Amino acid sequence: MQSILRFFLNFWCLQFWFKAISLDPVFNELSATTRNDIREGVVYNEFFVDTPFQDHLRREGAIDPFGGGTLMQEPFQYQGPDGGGVESGQTVTVTRKQIIAAMGFLPKKYATWFSVDDYEMANGESSGVINTGPNAAVDLYMAYLESLTEQLNTFLEMDAYRHGQPASATVEDNRTLLINGMSELCNDGKNPSWDGNVFTMYGAQTRNGAVRNTLNSIPRWAGNSDGSTGQISFEFLLQTYSQAIRRPTIGIVSKVGYTYIASMFQRQQRFDVLGVRREGIKWAGIQFEDAIIYDDWLTPSAIDPDYLPSNLVGGGGQTNQTGTFVVPATVTSASGLPSSGVTVTVGETGWWLNGATWHSRPTTDPAWFFGIRRTSAYDNVSLDALFMRLAINLYSDSPRDNVQYYGYAS
Repeated sequence: MQSILRFFLNFWCLQFWFKAISLDPVFNELSATTRNDIREGVVYNEFFVDTPFQDHLRREGAIDPFGGGTLMQEPFQYQGPDGGGVESGQTVTVTRKQIIAAMGFLPKKYATWFSVDDYEMANGESSGVINTGPNAAVDLYMAYLESLTEQLNTFLEMDAYRHGQPASATVEDNRTLLINGMSELCNDGKNPSWDGNVFTMYGAQTRNGAVRNTLNSIPRWAGNSDGSTGQISFEFLLQTYSQAIRRPTIGIVSKVGYTYIASMFQRQQRFDVLGVRREGIKWAGIQFEDAIIYDDWLTPSAIDPDYLPSNLVGGGGQTNQTGTFVVPATVTSASGLPSSGVTVTVGETGWWLNGATWHSRPTTDPAWFFGIRRTSAYDNVSLDALFMRLAINLYSDSPRDNVQYYGYAS
């Protein structure tokens, strides 16, 4: 993937001038008479990585533009009407009880920015003085714009595995500015998600109260009873896949988790379920039931983040590296987690998702849909600030059709 190594030209110029301080004359004969060789229009990306999760959601029709309002409201049925076996001529008391409630999600605001000096480069209105014309092998302004877009997409991809709730007695970190991701979706208000948090609410609706367990998805532990990571098995994959009420269509694992699963299939000689196919974009994966398991660099993992730039983070400033947590007192046997008080090592994570239940809700306002806002410093002759903004949320209307699992290794 080519494009976008921010600061490339500025970094080169800075090095040059630092070296030039001790030189007199500044240019020796060789540098004064020889042009530099730079590939036209190419900056090699050594920072961002591909984000297939969002491509899969687009393919499954999850894009649902948000046209305005105080909330993104999702009605759901949580119980049925009264009834039962009756006798002929029996008198019954007929009442109407509430069977429908709703979840509500707020649009969340993201922005990326950089400062631009219109003497050095273009700023959206002027073409700049230095990085312009045929001598600008790389359009620095456009490289920054591409980088702003990639940064927003990376924020969304990484935050999709976390949550967007305030800190509480069962939630360690405050992430109210960020999208309502999968760790809060795939939870049941009793068992911890991969980040160690227990989410007693989803979509502002309390779980296990009036709506009972209808908004629940039980996180599954793939490790051992002592809290150490376990070996992934075909049986466990099938159990977690079958846990969803509607059959998942997307499987997501880390890069190293993908190797563990692929190796497990090879050991069991289950080539009948190994049909690798392409899904219309450029992502290949392992066929499993009605889903494709694909690998994503940004999936929470114990190992993958070590291979990425350390400052490749989500909107909350965190990598998606997994760690350890202590099992809370609310844990239930259905999760497979060890008993309360045991410290577990999260290891690798995995996700079964039903794409039809997902909603990616970007605003219909172009100013906040990857829109550019440029502000000038009133007392500066050339410096501007450039913002790219995005208002969006990402959530599912059916937690029970999506499942998370964690705690496995090779």
